[in-house]
Amino acid sequence: MPLLFFGITPKNIKGYLRPYRNNLCLPLLSVTFADMKLAVLGAGKMGRALAYDFCRQGDVTQVTLLEENPKSLKEAVGFVKNRKLKAVRADLSNPSRIARLTKGHTVITSALPYFLNLSANRAAIQNRAHFVDLGGNDGVVATQRKLDKTAKKARVAVIPEVGLAPGLASILACGGMRELDAVEEIHMRVGGLPLHPKPPLNYQAVFSLDGLINEYVEPSKVLKDGKLVSLASMGGLEELHFPEPFGKMEAFYTSGGAAALPEMLKGRVKELDYKTIRYPGHAEKIRAGIEMGLASQTEITIGKANVAPRAVWIKLLSELLPKTGPDVILLRVWLDGFKDGRKTRLTYEMMEKADSKFTAMMKATAFPASIISLLLARGEISQSGALRQEEAVPLQKFIAELETRGLRIQSKFEAI
Repeated sequence: MPLLFFGITPKNIKGYLRPYRNNLCLPLLSVTFADMKLAVLGAGKMGRALAYDFCRQGDVTQVTLLEENPKSLKEAVGFVKNRKLKAVRADLSNPSRIARLTKGHTVITSALPYFLNLSANRAAIQNRAHFVDLGGNDGVVATQRKLDKTAKKARVAVIPEVGLAPGLASILACGGMRELDAVEEIHMRVGGLPLHPKPPLNYQAVFSLDGLINEYVEPSKVLKDGKLVSLASMGGLEELHFPEPFGKMEAFYTSGGAAALPEMLKGRVKELDYKTIRYPGHAEKIRAGIEMGLASQTEITIGKANVAPRAVWIKLLSELLPKTGPDVILLRVWLDGFKDGRKTRLTYEMMEKADSKFTAMMKATAFPASIISLLLARGEISQSGALRQEEAVPLQKFIAELETRGLRIQSKFEAI
């Protein structure tokens, strides 16, 4: 089939050649598309941060932001303030509507609740667009991975549950393995915290409280002696230290943060675990609530009403915990292994604070997602199918892109 070369330049040739790449004796060049349109689903905090970052990329021509709530959409437009943004009100539970409104887009990035991701993912594949989301549920992600053959047939990639943890932390863990000759242990510690903690819990509602309690009560998957085991969350309490003003902190097992890493690395490393960082004393108070049954979803009868204790606990927490105020992300990932014949520890660390525009959680969650979406759009991740971010994302490029957005990952090697 002949190609018409009207308007083709070295910068946009990849967009024209992509449909014919299997029939050409040419490498697929790592260059940009002539008309790079990106779509964002959801205009909450993460969605508007994604749209903001996309709009400030020189090679992006349009960013379509879909949101059902008109107030959220209006607020997002004011937040982004860019002519590239096209804000559209849409029912995001309707995959046909998503497919129609995102036709011709290179990547669709979802900042929707987890239960809407699967249908949005299918709409993206229908449009032959790459798909990235923020995850939130292991079962949904497992189903998305079954779309591998369909995505490959459409020559697009699906990368679910990106962001902070899982996401940034697991990319550092897997990328770090390539920096050592052999790895025995991987440990990940991550926490989203208020910069100015207030008692009794010294915590701030930075995301869904129902999701938070799930992390506290669902089992944590770890590797012990190379074997996959499940441990009770809230256990494994340890002390760790960060530079002032944080000082002594605590960390404990929670579910979900390691994502599929334990299964991926089973038999390859002896020890792997993920723990959540909190101010000292938090774990003891939360554990007491769990032991009293406050996390239970089994309804009990009080007077004439049937109510689940968890619903009451979430309601109380929503009224108790601050929802605004500067926050901070603390991250530490370390790998113990060997380099050049010596026992070595490689440590990655980040301390990211809120600024006048973004919360720390917005930056640490949305920017990794935007970077991965842009790597797909630009062809710097060229594989198709359902991909694991830990294997597909080039670590040094990823770290460099984070730094251009103000997120600095410090790393060091030390003998142990």
